[in-house]
Amino acid sequence: MIEGPLPSRHITAERAASRAVLIVSEVRLLREGIAASIQGNSGLLVAGTCEKLTQIFGALHEYPGATVVLDAAFPNGLEALKAIRAADSSARVVVFTLSEAEENIVAWARAGSAGYIPRTAALRELVQFIESIDRGDNSARPR
Repeated sequence: MIEGPLPSRHITAERAASRAVLIVSEVRLLREGIAASIQGNSGLLVAGTCEKLTQIFGALHEYPGATVVLDAAFPNGLEALKAIRAADSSARVVVFTLSEAEENIVAWARAGSAGYIPRTAALRELVQFIESIDRGDNSARPR
């Protein structure tokens, strides 16, 4: 079950899928805080927030090609990222709260991450980065 806000009925399914963001974290405060920041400060659509990996698969079926914002602290996070990409190869997975040690960045990139947001990023930077990934700009990084 997707616990977060769902799109309003006046948004077409195609537009919702192309701008959809799914947030995955075991920490409710992070899920809801990021969702609120995205909803209030961007043109992106928070299609759902997921506490468990099993929840993301149904959401990806409903919103193929969504941008998935995955907490780096998620249990077996690298395997979770691989499972998300296997379920929907068009999904863009952005990892947040990542330690910027080179081996961490390389490991997540090899697993299929579209980008990362370091632990030091502000909410405003997080939203800007997610928007850049949503537009297909994989070169952007938060400052």
